[in-house]
Amino acid sequence: MTKTEQKICQNCKTFFVIEPEDFDFYKKMGVPPPTWCPECRLVRRLMWRNERSLYHGKCALCGTQSFSMYPKESDITAYCVGCWNSDKWDPLSFGIDYDFSKPFFEQFRDLFRGVPRKILQQISVSSSNFANYVDDSKNVFMSFSVVLGSENVFYSKNIDKGFTIYDSTDIIDSDNCYNNINGEKNYNSIFLINSKNCIDSAFLYDCVNCKNCFLSSNLRNKSFCIKNKQYSKEEYAEELKKQNFGSRGVMERILDEFQKMRISSLHKYAYLINCANVTGDEVRNSKNAKNTFVGYDFENVKNVFRSFSMKDSMDITNAAFSELFYEYMAGGGNYSRNIKFCINGMRGMDDVAYSDFCGSSSHLFGCIGLRNKEYCILNKQYTKEEYEALVPKIKEHMMAMPYVDAQGRVYAYGEFFPPELSPFAYNETIAQEYFPLTKAEAFEKGFRWRDPDTREYQPTQTPEALPDHITDVPDSITNEIIQCAHSSCTHQCTTAFRIIPEELQFYRRMNLPLPRLCPNCRHYERLAQRNPLRLWHRQCMCAKDSHGHTGTCPNEFETSYAPERPE
Repeated sequence: MTKTEQKICQNCKTFFVIEPEDFDFYKKMGVPPPTWCPECRLVRRLMWRNERSLYHGKCALCGTQSFSMYPKESDITAYCVGCWNSDKWDPLSFGIDYDFSKPFFEQFRDLFRGVPRKILQQISVSSSNFANYVDDSKNVFMSFSVVLGSENVFYSKNIDKGFTIYDSTDIIDSDNCYNNINGEKNYNSIFLINSKNCIDSAFLYDCVNCKNCFLSSNLRNKSFCIKNKQYSKEEYAEELKKQNFGSRGVMERILDEFQKMRISSLHKYAYLINCANVTGDEVRNSKNAKNTFVGYDFENVKNVFRSFSMKDSMDITNAAFSELFYEYMAGGGNYSRNIKFCINGMRGMDDVAYSDFCGSSSHLFGCIGLRNKEYCILNKQYTKEEYEALVPKIKEHMMAMPYVDAQGRVYAYGEFFPPELSPFAYNETIAQEYFPLTKAEAFEKGFRWRDPDTREYQPTQTPEALPDHITDVPDSITNEIIQCAHSSCTHQCTTAFRIIPEELQFYRRMNLPLPRLCPNCRHYERLAQRNPLRLWHRQCMCAKDSHGHTGTCPNEFETSYAPERPE
């Protein structure tokens, strides 16, 4: 049996451990062990996904104006979703012969610069021109990673089967919610964190199966509670009338009280629901999942983020309904198997490696944009016999002549795509959201940075001049350009924003004040309330004698709460 092995990360130079079961997985997938630690591998994948840095662009084929993932100065050829999905172009026409005199990643870079890419990543989507990485959903506006039949989703991220969701993050099967974070099966509720099965409630932390509750935490199966105190139905209604949610001043006071209450509440070491042998956070209905964050329905996985319904996989991000995935990033890749080192995978792939924007295909190596194809290398068609003879030689060549980036990092077969090949700068990608860097830090690590464009618009309304109460907001507010209240920040601030008519109707119906921050700044404020994608080994802090122990509880665990946290 292979023993545990300790290695030094090629990127950050820290030690990381490869377990015996990891070696078994690598053998099954036919790949060598990694040379980057799990966190560096995650960051490297995240640098290939730009969700919310959108620019004005147009389709390079039909000329249609659209939002685009790629700025004007990019050398990427981008097609609108309709043109990209059509038969107006042939990805095989960009095919190149494999050149054994150059590293593989140099050849892939040349192919990457030629083959058209989607201007936005959308699959089976309608009425969602201002959304990215959306699948099987409709009426999605300025929201990202929205899937599973979601509808009417605004300014949100990571929404699965959500309906009428505004300004929320990591939401599953919920309806009519505002400013929810990590929620499941909630209805008609605002400002809920780590709560599920809650109805007609507001400002709850870690509550389950609650109805008509306000400003409370750690409740289970309760109704008509305020600040964790029980009220009658009539008393609750009278008390709630005193809370004028429609006022910005009142809302800020309640939010401040909610934040203080949340810090003083009990905190479970990890948000794991119906899980067995799982480490990580925000995981549901899973078994044998290690170092896994934000997902559900896992079995035998490790180092996973924002995925669901995955089996026998490792080092994956944004994947679903598949098995045997390794070093995969973005696009779901639904109903696929045996996928290695791929980005933006679409449905129905089998035995695909080092490929991008491919789907309904099998036996591909180093391909981009192929659909309904098999036995292709660098977008060139081969026979089955030619393909099976050439791929092993390419792997040997990648080991003998690896790609070396500007920082001296070596990329042989078994490494994910080098970050310097990504079409995005570090701060354009979701790597900046979860592992933020300054411009100087990004340059020091050899990552690109993009300074924001000069804004062509001028605000017509300051946040201070907005009406305090939603009932005083005129219809004409939808014609204004509102200045973001952040004078300076690192949140990809757009400096100004608009209120669209559908949004204004929602605020009025829910009796909520207008926001004072742009959508990006609001998004980063929600991210700040989530725990990081890291684990620390800690001991339970409980010291109550009535809990089956004398003195401090001896139980130890992996938690995303760092030791210096105030909770």
